[in-house]
Amino acid sequence: MRPLEFFFELGSDIRHLRFLRQIFPALAGLRGIVLSRSDIARLTLLLVEAFNNAHFHAHAKNKLKKVRIGIVFTPRTITLTLTDQGMGILNRKKGKAPVWASSGRGLKLMKALAEKISFRKTAEGHTLRIRYRHGKR
Repeated sequence: MRPLEFFFELGSDIRHLRFLRQIFPALAGLRGIVLSRSDIARLTLLLVEAFNNAHFHAHAKNKLKKVRIGIVFTPRTITLTLTDQGMGILNRKKGKAPVWASSGRGLKLMKALAEKISFRKTAEGHTLRIRYRHGKR
């Protein structure tokens, strides 16, 4: 079976979060893709957290900046890619964010949920790639 692929671009505006939260529940039954409620919740959290990071950190809440989103379904994995127009993740050591902090836990949370996370600079900006293995829990 060929992968099922979706690509779209949104402005860096948190008003798009409502739309993003509906993607995996809507796509779950397409072409025989079966996602558990747990998979849908985890994938939605990964997508929303990655979009929030682009909006708040990479774009400094600039709604004119764009986020390009890709979702690729295979029988065993779902790969999310988000490309923003920001400066990328700074390669510096940071202390742990306290549990009560209002920010600083997003990447750690995404790493805990995903099978693999990677970052790279592209001609369009910076890309976050998240690979998630569905149906394993």
